[in-house]
Amino acid sequence: MAQRTENIQAWLKALPLFSSLKEGDVADLFHRSQVKELAKGDTLFLQGEPAGNFYIVISGWIKLFRETGDGHESVAGLCTAEDTFGEAVLYQGSTYPFGAQAVEPSRALRVPAAAVKELIQRNGDFAATMIQAMSQRMQTLELQVEHLKMMTAPQRIGCFLLKLCRGKSMHNVELALPYDKGLVAALLGIKLETFSRSLHQLKPVGIEVNGPAVIIADVQKLRDYACASCSTVPEECNKESGKK
Repeated sequence: MAQRTENIQAWLKALPLFSSLKEGDVADLFHRSQVKELAKGDTLFLQGEPAGNFYIVISGWIKLFRETGDGHESVAGLCTAEDTFGEAVLYQGSTYPFGAQAVEPSRALRVPAAAVKELIQRNGDFAATMIQAMSQRMQTLELQVEHLKMMTAPQRIGCFLLKLCRGKSMHNVELALPYDKGLVAALLGIKLETFSRSLHQLKPVGIEVNGPAVIIADVQKLRDYACASCSTVPEECNKESGKK
């Protein structure tokens, strides 16, 4: 267990959000936090609950969802390794604008709001990085609306895959999608049968589907295809998907 703890702390320090911190700050943040082992269906918090913790996904998939007025569920996001959520902790007395639930066995680091706020007060660089992360999340939400209007279903899927390529090589990238593909389809505003068909339509741009795995032969080729109808500056997306 000690070795696993050391590995997670080193992993935390390597994340862009925390890379500017001193070792002591990272160690303090980690030791005030808790690694949550989640089974499929476990809920971290519900929409409207007081925002008391910030989360970082270590492994698996976490669904962010909202309850609609008619009692239905709307998928607001899907988070996997290195993704963060729960930024509402930065606002005094705020509540979570969505719920969070594991959609398969997952691990997440739960960071108390007080630990995040104290670190922001001590470290201006970390505060700026947190603000930038929040800005990027808002931009992502705005882009989701734009993509529904401007992108074809295969392009939307391509964009989703590109986000999973973050930090990986540019060629022969293998990705594991959530077991429940319907969640990805719901996030992208696509029917499940359309999602499966559209995923196979990406074969001409180098996408192969092998069971639960998706292999991308050339990330740049997929980027050229998927980003053709997007208003975001390509250089900004390059920071998030693949290496330059």
